[in-house]
Amino acid sequence: LDPRRGDVCFASGQHCWCFTLESFAKMYCDDAEVRRRSTTSAAEFSRRLWGDLYFDETSRKFRPEPPRKSRYNSGDGDDPLTAAPRRSFVFFVLEPLYKIYAHVLGEEPATLASVLAPLGIRLSAEELKLDPKPLLKVVFQRFFRERTPCAFVDLVSKFVPSPKRGADHKVDSLYTGSPG
Repeated sequence: LDPRRGDVCFASGQHCWCFTLESFAKMYCDDAEVRRRSTTSAAEFSRRLWGDLYFDETSRKFRPEPPRKSRYNSGDGDDPLTAAPRRSFVFFVLEPLYKIYAHVLGEEPATLASVLAPLGIRLSAEELKLDPKPLLKVVFQRFFRERTPCAFVDLVSKFVPSPKRGADHKVDSLYTGSPG
């Protein structure tokens, strides 16, 4: 298994989200501001999201060694996410997810609505009053939109063999009765 090949799906059944590196990269590539500044495809970008690669914010390039210093990587904080250089997966995937969790669990409803608005997540007044678990579920469903089932279906269609193709192997390896 290797997330760069697309055969790993990151998921939370409790909060109703799942993604592959390519589906997450596609969310970035679909963003209008990112499209203006980059010609990188989602497939290319997704290969840079895993492994020992770091994003250098000053040059806006991926490098195999940690960047020396950035506005997020001052090296003088106590927060482990900002004190040390972060691999591209942490920078582009985990930190945004952590921030959504933190805001949903820690913000007041009025503040939460304004924080989520730039992400395209609109919540009704009733939804803002939900308990944390159902609220997280709603927020992540809106954040990932229709991409969650697509990511899983893409993974299954690419990597799980068809029942017809896998039947001979299954019978040979599992059936213990007499032939014929």
